[in-house]
Amino acid sequence: QIKFSASKFYTLQNRLVTVQDYKAKLQDLYPGADSIAVWGGEDADPVAYGKVYVSIKPSQYSNNLTTAEKSTLKTSLNTLSVLTVRPEVVDAEILQILITSNFKYDSTKTTKSAATIKASISNTIYNYGVDNLQNFANEFRYSPMIKKIDETESSIESSLTTIKLKRTFTPTLATALSYTLNYSNELFQITGAASISSTEFSHNDDSGVLRTGCALQDSNGVMQIFRTVGADRVTVANNVGTVTYSSGKVALTSFAPVIISDGTANVAVTVTLASSDITPLRDQILLI
Repeated sequence: QIKFSASKFYTLQNRLVTVQDYKAKLQDLYPGADSIAVWGGEDADPVAYGKVYVSIKPSQYSNNLTTAEKSTLKTSLNTLSVLTVRPEVVDAEILQILITSNFKYDSTKTTKSAATIKASISNTIYNYGVDNLQNFANEFRYSPMIKKIDETESSIESSLTTIKLKRTFTPTLATALSYTLNYSNELFQITGAASISSTEFSHNDDSGVLRTGCALQDSNGVMQIFRTVGADRVTVANNVGTVTYSSGKVALTSFAPVIISDGTANVAVTVTLASSDITPLRDQILLI
């Protein structure tokens, strides 16, 4: 009763106490926002008691607030929060779903070419993402999407569709640092083969020799850097982190790429999932 009365007292004074208080205030501050996520520090990873986390997707054209907007919002929330709670404004984490779909169709039942049907299926997949994803807490469900693919063209007899999940991060070049990539869904552990891959970069090997054409892979829960020589995979760095398959967490340590091969500043890491259904967590947004 005391806790309830205190909460009501602070609410009447326009003070923010509960997660729901923060959500309501953010809806007032950003009435046009596409999506808002709020969670307590006890639900964060790692746990951070005494904090409340806020993430806002401003519009369909922008996934994050600007630096200035985040600073202004944090100041506003600080003035309304009780002294024991510290608000933190964080960017959305974007998880991209990679979809590969192979289909079989009866050419006698349509005048459309395979290329035309392929384009139609690509459009179906894109529209599924627009209609069902792109906001916090929006889950990806495999079966409804497959149904839409098969209904794209009446001549389609069957389809085989696979799902992977990709995250992109920006490492500091030539500096050994740690990075944590949360996929928040169980990963598929493949005996004797890698279920994690990445875009290429240059990296020093364990002897300090710079190697080009490197990429990440997993091996029984250990993250490694390798490069391809002929038909063989040659290990460049034997241990640059761990992967927890059950929770979908990739933790890189002493990762120090020197050059990103595609000319961007980013490394993309793609994982194979244990399930074709995907559930985002906290500040994560799924996109196709």
